[in-house]
Amino acid sequence: MARIKLKLPERKADFETKIELTVNFINYGNHMGNDAVATLCHEGRMRFLKSIGHSELDCFGKSLIQADAVYTYRGEAFHGDILEVEIYVEDLNDYGFDLLYKFSCGERTIA
Repeated sequence: MARIKLKLPERKADFETKIELTVNFINYGNHMGNDAVATLCHEGRMRFLKSIGHSELDCFGKSLIQADAVYTYRGEAFHGDILEVEIYVEDLNDYGFDLLYKFSCGERTIA
């Protein structure tokens, strides 16, 4: 199976936040688990929507439904790391939009 390649826009993110990796994001390998990425995306999305006065149940009068999710992993993150989360809004259309996320910790890209 071919690897999926995601490309972030070459512009400033539409929203940025920081999230500390607490123990609930850490797996038995002592690093951030792959399941944590979905939860961290959700947290970032909730913060982004709140920052523009909306929620997942009322985003410009509509409820949001996540139709697809793709994750690519680039590095490990550990308990106590502060993830820098960047969110980009792309492909706005009559039926929805894409949210692209970048997780980094200092100079290291995580996902």
